[in-house]
Formats: sequence, structure tokens, C-alpha cells
Amino acid sequence: MKIACITDTHISFKKSNLNFHKYFEKFYSNIFFPELEKRNIKTVIHLGDAFDNRKGIDYWGLEWAQKVVYDRFKDIGAKVYQICGNHDATMRSTNKYNAIQTILREYKNVIPITEPSEYFLGDTKITFVPWICKDNEKETFDLLNQTDSKLVFGHLELSGFTLFPGQINTHGMSSEKFSKFDRVFSGHYHTRSNDGRVFYLGNPYQLFWSDVDLFICDTVYNIPNSCGISFYCFS
Repeated sequence: MKIACITDTHISFKKSNLNFHKYFEKFYSNIFFPELEKRNIKTVIHLGDAFDNRKGIDYWGLEWAQKVVYDRFKDIGAKVYQICGNHDATMRSTNKYNAIQTILREYKNVIPITEPSEYFLGDTKITFVPWICKDNEKETFDLLNQTDSKLVFGHLELSGFTLFPGQINTHGMSSEKFSKFDRVFSGHYHTRSNDGRVFYLGNPYQLFWSDVDLFICDTVYNIPNSCGISFYCFS
């Protein structure tokens, strides 16, 4: 099975700035969707922060998201598992009110992941962990403790990983809470880093000056795992 992974796309960034979105569109038109079609990938996992503004999106930004991204997913027949990140949720204490279920509700091929949950992708059980907050913390760790799955996809704030070049995050929870899993894939930090088990994928295009010369998504990399799935990561 082949699965494409992407995260922290931050649609409507800088109040839907036109120049940024022209730049973002080059990634989708020249790299992302051509690779999905070339590799015949029909399953996509978005690891959170699809949208940038917690409070809403303007009409231009909404039309851009539909035309450039989500209509394209529908057109190629791709199923998208869309994890709720912290930027996708309006409130800090709960994921209940979020962009995923509101903005993307018309797309039947988009599976909103707003609560900790499990899905079978092919024959492989995968645990999905949206942004952990006060409202879902107990439910999240109950699931993590009980599950027999080997793979986790989430939007996690773990200590010991690179926030941006030269700065390691010193707060957040310990990655030891995920030590039972074979691989943990996460969004949230925009710089790619890993400890051999936990993989922060990084965002697929430059957003801030700290991103300059760090990465431009002109390659796709595959993370080995014991489940026999090819995860094509765009970052």
C-alpha cells in the first residue's frame, strides 16, 4: 500500500496573502498532485494545520483551498485522512469547533480526525491523534495505552525535537509516552527531524525567514517501517 503524507500547509496564511498562495500553488501543481498521479497514490494523510487562522477564513482563501487542493483530491479519487491540528481548532481547550468539519464537510472523500481514533488502512491498523488538549487528553492516552497498532499519526508537541534550525523544543511531553510504537509520524514543528522512531515531517514549503534555504519540497522521501507500507512524505 502507498500513502502520501503532508502536514502544516497553513492555507490562508498571512490573511490569504496572494503572493504566498501563488507560491503554495506551485507546490501543489508542479510537485504534489503530479507525484500522486505518477505513483497512483489514492490515500493521503494530512497531519494537521491544514488551515492557518483559528477563527476563520475569507472567501478568497476558501475558494483557493477548494480549487487548488480539495477539488483536486476529489478529482483524482483520493481519500484524505485529515487530522485536526492546533491551528485548525478555534479553541485551545477543545477540538470540537474546527475548520476540518466546517470548511471541508462537503467533501465525502475527506475523513475528519478530530478525536483520537483508529482506522484500518488496508490490513494495517493506524492510530490517529489530533491536537491533544484538555478536552481529549484522557481519551487520547487511554487509546494509546490500549491499542495494539504499531503506527501513530498525529499533531504532537513533544520535547527534544527541532522547532527550527538551532532551536530544540524543551517543553511538551516526552516521546517516551510513544515508546511502544514502531513509528510515530507528526506534524506541528515545521523543521524535519527524527530520533529513529518519531518523525516530524516538516511543512512542504517555506513560510518564515527561518525556513529560507532549509528546504524546498523538490523531493519525496519514504520512511521504512515494519508494516510494509510505503509512506511518501512531502516536505
